[in-house]
Amino acid sequence: MTQRPEHPSGVFDRAVVDHAEALRGAVERFVVSLPPPEDAEVERVVGQVARRIARLLERRGLGPEADPSEVDPLAEDEPLLAQLYGASVASRIENSLT
Repeated sequence: MTQRPEHPSGVFDRAVVDHAEALRGAVERFVVSLPPPEDAEVERVVGQVARRIARLLERRGLGPEADPSEVDPLAEDEPLLAQLYGASVASRIENSLT
């Protein structure tokens, strides 16, 4: 185990602890409890995220019109491995929804 350097008087350690406690107090003063979001707010945010992801995929050439063999070279080179990866991801998504 590595020993941490200490000031002979212990002043350094106390200063660090005092500073950490002051920071924690400052943060606690700025934390505000909010009510849970309304369904409409969640729907709005999910819609924004979905649109942004779709635009990003389009910019990268991965939109709905993209040729699957160009988008996923693994499916062309190693079809069995690609199927295993796909099944694994689908299973994880399915399990996260239940």
